[in-house]
Amino acid sequence: MQTLYILDTSDTRIKIIDEKLKAKGELTADILNDTYGDDYKRVYVLSPRFQDNNPEFTGFAVNSTVYFFSLSDKTLDLLAHKNCKVVNITDNERFTCINSKLTAEGALYYAMQKSDVSLKERKVLIIGFGHLGKALLTTFLPHCPHLCVASRRELTRCETRLMGAESCSILSLHDHLHKFDLIINTVPAEIFDRHTQINKNTIILELASKVYPFDYEELKRQNIDFEILKSLPSKTFPVSAANALLDVVIPDFV
Repeated sequence: MQTLYILDTSDTRIKIIDEKLKAKGELTADILNDTYGDDYKRVYVLSPRFQDNNPEFTGFAVNSTVYFFSLSDKTLDLLAHKNCKVVNITDNERFTCINSKLTAEGALYYAMQKSDVSLKERKVLIIGFGHLGKALLTTFLPHCPHLCVASRRELTRCETRLMGAESCSILSLHDHLHKFDLIINTVPAEIFDRHTQINKNTIILELASKVYPFDYEELKRQNIDFEILKSLPSKTFPVSAANALLDVVIPDFV
């Protein structure tokens, strides 16, 4: 049975994957325009913004494979009922590491573009020390002698110091945010209230996916400069981001 790739081409990365697959002679269709019959093995590649309640979406085929970033429990139950194989892309360690590095490079680009002051003269704070926090640290540290990483665990704070940066506890940040010129957040959690004091000249780069630690409506009223940078690799390095995603779907694709 021939494989048919059903692609959510609303995402730049997946649009590039579509072009690469077609160039290799593979059969593809847009997820909102699947007019092929039942004689195909369908492989779905969804974007982080995929909504299965779109009236143009006709649903998933039985016995298909679905690569996704985030799906509701209801949709996952439906896929199980249809005997579909589901693959959470973010569970792939190789993809997560490459995507984190691309995100960190993109954040560096934005940080340099957002100010007329060199990074060497700015006090930089990274909130969180997961995959992305570590990638940010290694990317920014050569350019930022005044770099601090906030994390919850003492062990990770020790690791940060061993890598050459300062460290602090997330719990102690509330009273110290005003000291930083550039804040980069990776933690998807509500941490600060609307009364948190931030320097008026501070720039905030938000890299978390859904929940944010700052009240950005309040910061907008205070005229504090911020950027919410979802799917950053798609914006800055779309071809590299597409290759990382394609490596999950077809590891041996050349």
